[in-house]
Amino acid sequence: MEKAGVPVDYVISDKMSHMWNLIKIGGRWYNVDVTWDDPIDSNSKKDQYGLVRHEYFMCSTKKFRSDDHYSFSASAATDRSYDNKYWRRVDSAFQYRSGKWFYLSNAGITKRSELSSGSGAVLYKTDGKAMVRYNDDKYYFIMKNGIYMYNAGKNSVRLIWKTSSKYGGSYYVTQIKYQNNHIYYRVLKGSAHKNGSIKVKKNGLAA
Repeated sequence: MEKAGVPVDYVISDKMSHMWNLIKIGGRWYNVDVTWDDPIDSNSKKDQYGLVRHEYFMCSTKKFRSDDHYSFSASAATDRSYDNKYWRRVDSAFQYRSGKWFYLSNAGITKRSELSSGSGAVLYKTDGKAMVRYNDDKYYFIMKNGIYMYNAGKNSVRLIWKTSSKYGGSYYVTQIKYQNNHIYYRVLKGSAHKNGSIKVKKNGLAA
């Protein structure tokens, strides 16, 4: 953050055995806990593919104390402007395309011109989660027992793969990431957790 010209400090809670950052934006300090916003999967005990939370991002000390942080001193972080911003309900990365920001909210695939002001426009209604980038136009996301591709240029969605093709319909997809021409996923049925991958072609569809 300092290399990007953003002042940064850190906060320690010995009783929590935990630490996080303070960052200074617009002359004001805010708490940012990147560890708690990147949680470990309770089943696999590994990092969760595709999950990027913003619950502990740009928060006041009062908000952090109400959200289970304790025994720490961060008196400078008094501004509460961002304590209840929309991004606290966004569990995907923000993707930048053609001057707009794209993300997956609880309402669906959404775009914004500005991250900290204005309102978002829902482009495609879905109850999906964990949107990841394939290229500038195409993005993958999870919906129940399937992996789908959103085409931003056409504002359309297409099914890529369903768990029933390999594991049976009772499994559902919990996590995805895209890397090296493959979609890597995790599926879950009860406590049974399985990993796998799907090779994709140049058009982003399954090979």
